[in-house]
Amino acid sequence: MNIYKLYQKDMGLFIGAGVINNVNGKTFSNLDTIYVDDDNTEGPWDGTQEHPYQYIQDALDAVPYAGDTIVWVEDGNYSENLIIKTSNTDLIGNGDNVKVTGSLGDVVIVNNDLVDVSIQKFILKSDYRNHKTAGIYVGIKCEKIIISDNDISDCMFGVWLDRKSTGITISANEIYNIEYYGVYVQMESDHNTIRENHISNCTDGLHIEDCYNCLIYDNIVEGNTVGIYFGVGIENRIESNIIRDNKNYGLWLINMWNNVISGNSFSKNGGLSTMTSNAFFVDSRNDWRQNEGLSIIFGYYEFGLPVHIPTFQIDLG
Repeated sequence: MNIYKLYQKDMGLFIGAGVINNVNGKTFSNLDTIYVDDDNTEGPWDGTQEHPYQYIQDALDAVPYAGDTIVWVEDGNYSENLIIKTSNTDLIGNGDNVKVTGSLGDVVIVNNDLVDVSIQKFILKSDYRNHKTAGIYVGIKCEKIIISDNDISDCMFGVWLDRKSTGITISANEIYNIEYYGVYVQMESDHNTIRENHISNCTDGLHIEDCYNCLIYDNIVEGNTVGIYFGVGIENRIESNIIRDNKNYGLWLINMWNNVISGNSFSKNGGLSTMTSNAFFVDSRNDWRQNEGLSIIFGYYEFGLPVHIPTFQIDLG
């Protein structure tokens, strides 16, 4: 295996003159690489290509304090719960069948306050569900984390961003069969991008709370109870998503101001009986542009509980 064969369009990598750069400006040819292969059952284990670690966590524990390291994982079945403890670490699966099955707790944890971490090309599942079991959990105050091209299923949460995590990119993941939320973004996690994911069979496909300046686009969100729930947000953009066949609502907005909802395709949310279930809003005033399948938006402006005044908004796009 040659590290120069790495190609991952969703991370913004490109190949040229023997150098591979990612979106954070790192040059992969200058990074250290630690190898993992579960076929190496007899040892020795030193993380070299000739003697890879058998377990992924051993490789993560071997990342130096400064980071600047790729943990390169070969195809296989890894029964582990992983903790990424070091900034400037890229955890990358090499192949289409790199499976990590967690038992207790989150399958992959990114510790608090880390910067410049990527997780890509893994199949992540949990064989034990409790109230806080995520495929990938990103801790408090993390920055510039990339979660790309993973298959995440059978957890309580798919991807969980904890508070004040910024500059996060969640792209091109398959997230499905999730008990609660496919992507869960907690308060004050601003300036994040969620794009080109396929999210299905969750309670909420995306559940976002009190976030600003986030970009949500080109996702397919289907077959959930609620497609996208967004509570409290300013100057976010929800654009060019396919939102369909969600049981109750396609898009549910509460206390949303000065956001742009444009170019989305809505269909068959809330069943076939009414189109008003495609979108519902409470105390929200946003800019709706050129959405398909959404001719009337129904909701309430709350001018003071317990009195609710019903309103209709026509989408002229």
